[in-house]
Amino acid sequence: MSDGMDQGKADAVLINSHLDSIHSSPGAADGALAVGVMIECLRVLANTPGWEPKHAVIFSFNNAEESLLDGSRLFSTQHPIASTCDL
Repeated sequence: MSDGMDQGKADAVLINSHLDSIHSSPGAADGALAVGVMIECLRVLANTPGWEPKHAVIFSFNNAEESLLDGSRLFSTQHPIASTCDL
């Protein structure tokens, strides 16, 4: 989510969670809870009349978190927009 301005894109806010869980876990208390909160935040922000973000808001739903944080690490080190995020 962004207003499209260069300043907003330069200082993006990253909201991150993972979709995977360990094999012995039902997953709901691990990744699914945070994913649900992120989806609800996205819904509220997108449907708030007149809301115009000053900075881009990036919602990252990644995978491979339970295997040495691979999803987060790959985003922060290899994604083209990672350098715009305040991590």
